[in-house]
Amino acid sequence: MILSIFILLNLMVFIFFFIFGKKELHILEVTAYFFFAGIPVQNLSALLCLDLEWITISSSQSLEWAEVINRSVLIPILVVWFLSLFIHTFSSYKKLGYLLFFTCLLTGIEYLSESLGLLNHAHWQFWWSFALNACLLFIAIPFMFFFRSHFYKGIKKYV
Repeated sequence: MILSIFILLNLMVFIFFFIFGKKELHILEVTAYFFFAGIPVQNLSALLCLDLEWITISSSQSLEWAEVINRSVLIPILVVWFLSLFIHTFSSYKKLGYLLFFTCLLTGIEYLSESLGLLNHAHWQFWWSFALNACLLFIAIPFMFFFRSHFYKGIKKYV
């Protein structure tokens, strides 16, 4: 039941992003940002879950798959959505608002996962989730600027 809820949530966010989201990013940019956002999420979750055991994932097979789908699909899509909104906003206040909104959204998804039994924070402080999600977004911003500068420089060279 919970697995189907999270699959539906992931599909809704995926469809909403690609149908109603701004289509100002090149598909290669979306792909690069998606994969880049997935790398720190997977590495950090492996470190925190397997090595340090600060966060434990449920032993139920369907709940494990729901958590894997969230980490592999939902979080990277939300990071790409944040970057899409961030790059096309000129106001510093709006950019800060997007950063705070998406940090709270990512943290809310993590604590929704905990309340539904997908994972358990064993030796974890609440504010660490905010800090890690903000760091994820802060790391994604320079990568986006680096990628865009090299990507569009290459397009101009061959056009």
